Amino acid sequence: MNIDLSGKTALVTGSTSGIGHAIAKGLASAGATVVVNGRTQGKVDAAVASIAKAVPGAKVRGVAADVSTVVSLTGTPLSQLRNRSYNLSQSVNGAPTAWLSTHIPNFNKFSQISRPDPAQCLVFLDENENTMLDAHFGMPTANYGNTNEWWDMPANRHGQGANLSFADSHAELWRWTVPKIAQSNPMPVTTIERPDYDRVRATVRQNL
Repeated sequence: MNIDLSGKTALVTGSTSGIGHAIAKGLASAGATVVVNGRTQGKVDAAVASIAKAVPGAKVRGVAADVSTVVSLTGTPLSQLRNRSYNLSQSVNGAPTAWLSTHIPNFNKFSQISRPDPAQCLVFLDENENTMLDAHFGMPTANYGNTNEWWDMPANRHGQGANLSFADSHAELWRWTVPKIAQSNPMPVTTIERPDYDRVRATVRQNL
């Protein structure tokens, strides 16, 4: 079976060896732009070189990142393992309660997705571990709240950025104007980070 993933980007964590490396090579063979990830730069560089050699013309790059260490809001390392980092957008996660279903706009099936359209409709977001309190990534909307504050905050990894995936199945790495550091919940949006806030808010459904 031939699969054409041209134009798609795949981030494969833990892909410097073993199954992760094999998956990354397979995705590169299918035409995807592949981002290799590992804890050390040396292993990442070696894995990128290996895939480039095995798959002539492969679009592959590497990012060294150790996501195994959790720190507190003050930066103190904690002994616990990192929580999962991806949460589902409130726009596509349905409504677990009657209150949410009447206040937080969401799409129940793909054919309903518009404003934003599938290419701009957020599905998964790399969320800040200090705001991950439930299964949603939530924000105020025009239908409810309409306030300038973070209910949940994007992650501040990958070179001051976060990964987002969208309803049309593509993914992007977004870098932020200012670091995303959760100091309270909810957290007011500062003037300097308003472009980041508006950019993320544009990916969620605003009206019922």
